Amino acid sequence: MVRLRVSTVVPAEVEAVYRHVTAFGENGPTDPQKFQDLYEADIHQEGDLYVYTEDIRPRNDRPSDIATWHCTFDFPHSRYMAAVDSSWSHRRDWFRSDKSGTRWTVEWTTQQGLVKGMLQLIAFKLFTSRSLRRNMLQPVRQHFQVEFE
Repeated sequence: MVRLRVSTVVPAEVEAVYRHVTAFGENGPTDPQKFQDLYEADIHQEGDLYVYTEDIRPRNDRPSDIATWHCTFDFPHSRYMAAVDSSWSHRRDWFRSDKSGTRWTVEWTTQQGLVKGMLQLIAFKLFTSRSLRRNMLQPVRQHFQVEFE
């Protein structure tokens, strides 16, 4: 399995970044509405797991493709999102203290074979990682930069 990774340093404490990114805190969801908006309205808890489904079709003109996700939260260290019965990649977010704030790392573990996984890695490095930095990581950095200026 191939691992695809992006990372950034956010100028804030680990706990604050974790809560902002995951909508989850020490005692569970920090804001039930934000939590449902982030993970889909049908999210529910089964023991330590939070389970939800998502339509993962690439475009609206395609047939529905429903994926089930199992999420586990380890506040304030990590979040793991496993794609159940799907070829979609599992995702893990890590939050670690850094001299400039919090190092937030997002890693996807592909469920493809080695050849397809290597092709995904090449496409990720050439095209996708830049978009993820701009659309996923940068807004979180900006949120905290504005807050601390």
